[in-house]
Amino acid sequence: MSLPLLRKQLQMLDDSLLFLLSQRRRIVEQVAKEKQPLNLPALNPHVAHEKEIRLLETGLELGLSADLVQKVWHVIHEDSVNMQREIFKT
Repeated sequence: MSLPLLRKQLQMLDDSLLFLLSQRRRIVEQVAKEKQPLNLPALNPHVAHEKEIRLLETGLELGLSADLVQKVWHVIHEDSVNMQREIFKT
């Protein structure tokens, strides 16, 4: 396979990742709107921990390093918590 074709495939995958992150943020917004009237916090450490464990297991099964999975998860999770906190302010 040629280098330009491989780069095109990577670009398509990168675009897909961004699309999925955008979809995830829309759902996080809905979650925050459900939590708000119930006075639930943006961060539930138990839920976050369980999700991280599940993601690590899945990532390892897919051949990803634990370090990569944790870094990506922490960035995504931090964004989600911050987004919910911003919604709670309104």
